[in-house]
Amino acid sequence: MVKNNGEPINLPFGELFAECSVMMNAGTETTTASLTNSLSQTPYISYTPILMCSSSSGKNWILNTVPAYDSVGQLPFLRACVEESLRVRPASSMGLPRVVPEGGRMIAGKFVTEGVTVSVPTYTLLRDVETFEDAETYRPQRWIDGDKNKMLKVHLPFSIGPQVCIGRNIAYFEQLMLISTLVRNFDFELAWPDQEVRTLERFNSNPDELFFCCRLRDL
Repeated sequence: MVKNNGEPINLPFGELFAECSVMMNAGTETTTASLTNSLSQTPYISYTPILMCSSSSGKNWILNTVPAYDSVGQLPFLRACVEESLRVRPASSMGLPRVVPEGGRMIAGKFVTEGVTVSVPTYTLLRDVETFEDAETYRPQRWIDGDKNKMLKVHLPFSIGPQVCIGRNIAYFEQLMLISTLVRNFDFELAWPDQEVRTLERFNSNPDELFFCCRLRDL
């Protein structure tokens, strides 16, 4: 581990092990929920749009090799699907609480005294119609054609600030790699097209069981 300036942080092995364990465990719940929610969105999650690469030159092509992380980073529609799944069904529907620091703070035009616990419900925030038109609709294209900077200001599925989920980068990495690999090798469709993805509300919003028909693609 190193600091931002490249200076090494000489943590004992036990602390390194603990940091890695927490990071991996923190990423698994969100990955499981988001992966299920993403795959449920057929026909968006299908071979051609997901594996359509783009480049600064404007040329597009279909990724027909085993996905690697460098190439997955060139799949804009895949990233848009992941972001939209996290928006429509965030892995945690509650915002992580914060305690107002000494002296109090002005929040949304109102003074809140120190020591008060405050939180913003993620589920509600990500359905703000002032930011997301047709907020109840799963529409990945909004992350390509829409005002991305405006949306990212309220798109906080992993929280924000010093207490941001430490498994965030692992979760994104796993989702991009898993979805691209799965859709390259299989065609997916829901076993029952009208099946609803139910959510088990805990600290994490875990999706209930979901059944697919998977057919091996002819590669």
